[in-house]
Amino acid sequence: MSTHADRHISYGDRRPQTMLRDGPLLTGRFDAVASYGCERLGGTTDWLLFCTIAGAGILRHTGGELRIGPGTLVRYAPGTRQDYRTDPAVGCWRFHWIHWLPRPEVLPLLVWPEPAPGIGLLTINDAGVFTRLADRIADADMRASGGAHHGDLLALNALEEALLWSAEHNPLSPSHREGRLDPRLRAAVERVARDLAHPWDVAALAAIAGLSPSRFANRFRACLGEPPRRWLERMRLERARRLLRDGDLPIHVVAEQVGYMDPLHFAVRYRARWGHAPSHERRARPK
Repeated sequence: MSTHADRHISYGDRRPQTMLRDGPLLTGRFDAVASYGCERLGGTTDWLLFCTIAGAGILRHTGGELRIGPGTLVRYAPGTRQDYRTDPAVGCWRFHWIHWLPRPEVLPLLVWPEPAPGIGLLTINDAGVFTRLADRIADADMRASGGAHHGDLLALNALEEALLWSAEHNPLSPSHREGRLDPRLRAAVERVARDLAHPWDVAALAAIAGLSPSRFANRFRACLGEPPRRWLERMRLERARRLLRDGDLPIHVVAEQVGYMDPLHFAVRYRARWGHAPSHERRARPK
């Protein structure tokens, strides 16, 4: 949803506003001109995320102002006064915005540096990472407003993926303190994500990374916390679970799409991972 914003809105009520009335998230994109601004004295009962694509905005707070431009992410915690507007020196501000209530498991990803109470700010200096992150946020907007089956859930998945990408650039995140993912490993990880059906092994992944198999396995475990084979199986079974829950493909086709040519072996590994057979996902879906 793209919106041309050319107005100033002020909400004088100091009680937090409720923005989420019809779903788990509310999304949009503004192409804001110089006159745009919004002030909510009591903030909102949800979290608010901004992803600036172009132009610049100004966030006002009790201690002063923050200027944000392309490559920045901002999040407002619930109940934080929201006072933001287009930077008049620039005259335009293009940004995606999302109001949502995060799952408890996601809250650690929202522990960001706070230049002002309740306002978190991340600057993503890696253009490639920011483009990927911004694309996922744009995808969340598209999914949420597209009217597709399970659109809200797909939108939340895209948003959480963006937050995971941002963690490597968050100085308060464990993944940042431990070091960003080695680009050689990233190349292998992304190749697997594009083609889970391929019969990957450690030697093939090591070749993509340009490392020996032993060096690759050691580096992989140090960076991602688990051996490559275990990680690969987890990726396959998590993808299979989403396909079974959200789609109508036969179980044996789902198995093939995530790299299991033997349906029986797939069923055994699926039960070991999730505690039930693949067919359970279909029976558990709401009618």
